[in-house]
Amino acid sequence: MSSLAVENLFSVKGKVALVTGGSRGVGKMVYISSRTAKECEETAKELNALGPGRCIALPADLQNYEEVENLVQQLTSRESSLHILVNNAGAAWVTAHTFAAAGGSLLASTPAQRFGKPEDVAGAALYLASPAGAWVNGATVRLDGGLLLTGKELKRQALKQLSRSKL
Repeated sequence: MSSLAVENLFSVKGKVALVTGGSRGVGKMVYISSRTAKECEETAKELNALGPGRCIALPADLQNYEEVENLVQQLTSRESSLHILVNNAGAAWVTAHTFAAAGGSLLASTPAQRFGKPEDVAGAALYLASPAGAWVNGATVRLDGGLLLTGKELKRQALKQLSRSKL
């Protein structure tokens, strides 16, 4: 089989992945950890029903150092190594509050004219975690639908609206 075949380039077969903040959105992959045990378990059950592979829930509140240590202990008792770490904890909270504060103006100013979806992030994560992204090092991959292209004015407006919502 050719090394340029898609199934080789984007394969993560045999890799161990941990996604923090993984009970929603991007976290629908291998080992997931979220501070909400019920949601973490429900997501693991949902993913295991879909297959292939397996998903194991390791609930932990990563704001608490003891729970971080417990998460590490649980993972190392199951696996000899960790190949992929997606630190996603808190991303849903930040995104929800940003959209609530500046949603309309943010969407209108996004060249893609839509908000991102879990599939957008999952595709980029798969690229970076697979042989296809093996040569990518120290890069910032912006998943913003072209929002960076709109410049500082949009950032200024969003921050202004966000500060008003806190008053």
